[in-house]
Amino acid sequence: MGLVTRNSILDTMTDDHRRRMCDALTVSSIVTNCTGVESSKNLCINSNDLMEILNDYQEESISMDDANALIQRHETDVILRNRYLMSFEGFARLLMDKSNFAFPSEKLQPVEDDMDHPLSHYFIDSSHNTYLTGHQLKGESSVELYSQILCLGCRCLELDCWDGDDGFPVIYHGHTLTTKIPFRAVVEAINANAFVSSPYPVILSIENRCSLPQQQKMAEIFKEVLGDRLLSTYLSDSDFEENANLPSPNQLKYKILIKNKKLKYSVHKPATVKAKIIGSNSRSASPCEMSSYVNEGLDDEEEDDEEDDDDDISFDKETNVSLGHSIGSNDDLCLTRKTVHFRAGSDPVTEFGQYYPETKSRPKSQSDIDWVFDEELQEALTNVKRDPKKKFHIAKELSDLVIYTQAIKFKGLTCSVSDSQRMKKGTLRKGILASVPGTLPYVTAVSEKGNYNTPQIAERLGTVPSTPSSYFVSSLNENKAKQVCRRHESFVISHTERHLMRVYPAGMRIDSSNFNPVMCWAFGIQMAALNYQTEDVNMMLNSAMFEQTGRCGYKLKPEIMWDKHHVMYNKYNPLDKDFDGIYSTTLTLHIISGQYVSEKNLNGSCQVEVEIIGIPADSAKQKTKVVSRNSLNPIWNEGMIFQIQFSDLAFIRFTVTDISNGHVTGQRIVPIKSLRPGYRHLRLRMPNNKPLQLASLFIYSKQISGDTIDLNSSTESNQYEPGTVKRKPTLFTRIKDTVDFGRSDVSWKFIHLHAYLLK
Repeated sequence: MGLVTRNSILDTMTDDHRRRMCDALTVSSIVTNCTGVESSKNLCINSNDLMEILNDYQEESISMDDANALIQRHETDVILRNRYLMSFEGFARLLMDKSNFAFPSEKLQPVEDDMDHPLSHYFIDSSHNTYLTGHQLKGESSVELYSQILCLGCRCLELDCWDGDDGFPVIYHGHTLTTKIPFRAVVEAINANAFVSSPYPVILSIENRCSLPQQQKMAEIFKEVLGDRLLSTYLSDSDFEENANLPSPNQLKYKILIKNKKLKYSVHKPATVKAKIIGSNSRSASPCEMSSYVNEGLDDEEEDDEEDDDDDISFDKETNVSLGHSIGSNDDLCLTRKTVHFRAGSDPVTEFGQYYPETKSRPKSQSDIDWVFDEELQEALTNVKRDPKKKFHIAKELSDLVIYTQAIKFKGLTCSVSDSQRMKKGTLRKGILASVPGTLPYVTAVSEKGNYNTPQIAERLGTVPSTPSSYFVSSLNENKAKQVCRRHESFVISHTERHLMRVYPAGMRIDSSNFNPVMCWAFGIQMAALNYQTEDVNMMLNSAMFEQTGRCGYKLKPEIMWDKHHVMYNKYNPLDKDFDGIYSTTLTLHIISGQYVSEKNLNGSCQVEVEIIGIPADSAKQKTKVVSRNSLNPIWNEGMIFQIQFSDLAFIRFTVTDISNGHVTGQRIVPIKSLRPGYRHLRLRMPNNKPLQLASLFIYSKQISGDTIDLNSSTESNQYEPGTVKRKPTLFTRIKDTVDFGRSDVSWKFIHLHAYLLK
């Protein structure tokens, strides 16, 4: 029979006795399932038949030369091979070959043309507390983990930097029992392995707790060890423009970026700004919250967890709000750090508890803008109180290394004028829809047509333009991210079109468990930082996502999130229960059989669970029957149908469970869009996502876009059990019809034989 079950290099390492046993079981299974139908070598198919089969069922279009090459490769009989004929045995070898896998992740590579978008248009493979091998409070720290994770394709690593006792910085989880590792050793490991598996840029997310002298040493080590790989200058003069976008992965090939806070210009922060709009035809002065350019303290990531402000921001029905650089209104507007009221005569109160009474009306001789900024802005600058929080200084040497990825504390989302015009009456929370800290310290006036005026306040305060806001990177813990996404879903998607965001696990996950990254991706959030040391389901989802691009660490977002010409641009809401069916996909799945699905219990009673993981509207789960006392070659022969609304972020998880003990014996997660149609073998993995040598599922799948099947219809319910649908009854009808119409009786009897085997 030959190497019938040989699918990968791992299989050839199996001992000879076990290999022969598996071959015999596979062949006996094929013969048994034929239930007496003859399958001798006299029943063959030619090259034309093979081309038609692959086109009709596998959805693969091949040439005559390709068909002949497949016959030469898989047919074992020399006589048949010379005549370009394929026997049943050769066809079985073709179906079980690694070229026929349902998800050949090891063969996938990134499309070069897809790597020319700004960095904000990609999902980026990211790690949280990269140095930890286990527990968040008492686990060991390891330099080797940086090497391993980089080789797996991770492109964003975290470095928690603290002062070392010997005057050189160290990395560990501060204020815990985790061990310390030298900062230099980590940087050397990063330099050695940064581009082993991917040429695309690596982002080093620095959590900086070091003193100024040791920060200076960090900068020296970065420059000394990384050399030319360290990105320390901007690529072009256009990068300083206000509306500049982030560079692309192709532009940043073989470069390492530092993500850290950066020195800022010193400008006082106004606590309250008020503008009055006079007449519907007058130009609107649209104040926004001023940004502090004082060299403020470096806020810990953990401090973001503790800040959960619940003050409301109310909007009138007619109010148009342009978030980020401007806020316009036809009513009296009063914007404070803590509360925003869109009602005339309201009394502003700052977040420091300072009360600012209403001022007298504007003199007729003074313009709207002059009155606003000469009187009330000056009063705000005079009365504001300083934040009592302790300041933490940044070394200029380290600050100068921050290019394109300036870390900021999350204060709010930035959106375009068109986004604000779609806002409906509702309640918003403080600090979520506001200007991003670090943006240009000016108020931009917006006319009724949405045209921007020159930055007047910047000129009055004598400041210079700062870093474009698209270079700011904010970090949120998973709880705050869920809150923001749940309340302002469309604005998060708009914000992440130009700005990078990073989400990390909540502080309560001391066991190093992970959150579901799909919901972050569904809102366009680029970096879902996971604990790589824990191979749970959520980490497997992350692996499946980036296996689509050959583990290069970058995956282009769905077009719906960045393509302004897309029909659903600015209309997509992943939380909608009734999702727009424009992307609806019907997945027909048939679980036919399994091979060696339990290594430790050959007499196990196995069941397959199929789960769709994606946006809430797509979540579904179905199970097959239980096959008793057979885990070598169980046959389930059951069909399922799933309706998927947003296949771009849908994953299918196959789980084989031994019902006798409840243990998961094999599993695999595959992106729906990467699941190859037709009759395929899906190689299974261990519960920790390591590959199994021989375990696989034999499945049939077909995806139809735009079709909607009513699973509750009377026709379906009369034929099938609730929740499951058998294979399409017309799947092999053509085979029978072609025999009746007088096709080659020899070759088509064989196809009918194989159809009977697979049904």
